[in-house]
Amino acid sequence: MAGYSDVRAAQSIQKVIADSRWEGVAFAKSFLAMSEQGVTDEEAARIIFETGARSLKASREIVRKARKFGFLKLLQGREKTGSAENL
Repeated sequence: MAGYSDVRAAQSIQKVIADSRWEGVAFAKSFLAMSEQGVTDEEAARIIFETGARSLKASREIVRKARKFGFLKLLQGREKTGSAENL
């Protein structure tokens, strides 16, 4: 994703697929709350947790990683699974 800052990438996700249940949307919302609103790490972790994407303990770890490495580093590459990939 060359040319995308962490904030711009998170904003783009929120703008395009804010209603998705994908965990990346919860991560984006949490990251933007930290970056733009200055919420605490605990508040940011609860944003992720309340979506059901991860446990509160895991959400706290995600927030810690987001602070250290940025938003884009949180996103995992898609693994080929399921019949849709078996062409």
